[in-house]
Amino acid sequence: MRGLTIPLSRSISAEQTGVSFAALQEIQTMLTANRQEQLVIESDETRGRAQALLDDLIKAKQDAETGLAQSQQSDPMSVVTGRSSLDNAIERTRRMLTLLERATDALRTGLHESLTPEERALLTEIDSELGPEA
Repeated sequence: MRGLTIPLSRSISAEQTGVSFAALQEIQTMLTANRQEQLVIESDETRGRAQALLDDLIKAKQDAETGLAQSQQSDPMSVVTGRSSLDNAIERTRRMLTLLERATDALRTGLHESLTPEERALLTEIDSELGPEA
């Protein structure tokens, strides 16, 4: 049912469909609401996985820093760029979490229009990665 859109044209008559135009509009509204609820659930699940990833990255960074300190070595990436690869991954994951939270909040409140184009693209990307509905 992904991306299901029922084109509603006033030229559809009750005789042709056996269903009134108002009933067709109600069906489309229900399908949209159900999809929106499903997206909220999937977004919450994705956010949970992203939070677990962030926690793991922070722990890995702490472990790496401890290991480097014990061996009296430095992180070559940090020496060259001023940031470790784990710092970069942590920053990106935090940013993704923020976008997921905003997107999910927008879905919950029905304010999809309040999202920036980048946030809408992220939401679309997440939706496509989750695969087709069963």
